[in-house]
Amino acid sequence: MPKIIVAILFIFLFSCSHDKQVRISTFNIRYDNSGDGINSWESRMPLIQSFFQKEKIDIIGMQEVTHKQLVDLQKMLPDYNYVGQGRETGKENGEYCPIFYKKSKFSILAKSQFWLSDTPDVPGSVSWMGPIPRIVTWAKIKNNHSGHIFFVFNTHFCHVSETAREKSAILLLHKINEIAGYAPVLLTGNLNAEKTSKTYQILTSNWDRFISMMDSESMAKKFVNRDSTTFNNFGNISVPQKIDYVFVNSYFSVSNYKVHVVKENGVYISDHYPVSITANFLFERQARLGPATEVPW
Repeated sequence: MPKIIVAILFIFLFSCSHDKQVRISTFNIRYDNSGDGINSWESRMPLIQSFFQKEKIDIIGMQEVTHKQLVDLQKMLPDYNYVGQGRETGKENGEYCPIFYKKSKFSILAKSQFWLSDTPDVPGSVSWMGPIPRIVTWAKIKNNHSGHIFFVFNTHFCHVSETAREKSAILLLHKINEIAGYAPVLLTGNLNAEKTSKTYQILTSNWDRFISMMDSESMAKKFVNRDSTTFNNFGNISVPQKIDYVFVNSYFSVSNYKVHVVKENGVYISDHYPVSITANFLFERQARLGPATEVPW
């Protein structure tokens, strides 16, 4: 076979394989806090820009983004657009949970957000002993090259109330079922909960009426820094905490999982390390192992 044909065939197969994948990251960027000293937002911006230029992530679910930081991120990430609004009023007030995506590769078919409360459609609403509003941003996304259509949900659960986290997990599954149905779903977020928590178990249990989520870490074929903490508190932490996740439903396999431990000259990229995965679209939805169970909560 002539070399030119072999080269063309290789490029075609690589391109097809790439279109069946999506690289997605969850990243709590740390709000712009004037008391962070050496780890101030201005000091961390070059690390963040360099990280995303190097890693070439397709989709980024971010947390704790203030409007000022959002403007800075748009300048830092010219190849990306975003969806999402502030949590206080559904406009520019309060922290965002934006979803950034490569604008050359993806189109947004639908987008919105809801509040983690008893009244999820009411901007700024709070419930379950949570002190501040918490939100979920979601987008229905189309890969312009392959035609794959999928949903991304991005969230940041309450840092104070365990009850709020558990009820947020239940509401989130309800809303994923309502919005996405039986479509491919990727979920990013800082849950403020570890794997031993009831919150994590709620999200990953095989429920009878819901498409429960699967932790990408437990599915991945390859790992980098698997045992690393994701919350580093700028180095001031005695007990490691892994509270940042990328979940998938059974339309995906996961080939790579990585916790990106990024620190230069004493400056951390954030008080959380970014987590990224490579998710691979499956042509047929995988069957879950074992029968569905009744909801135990």
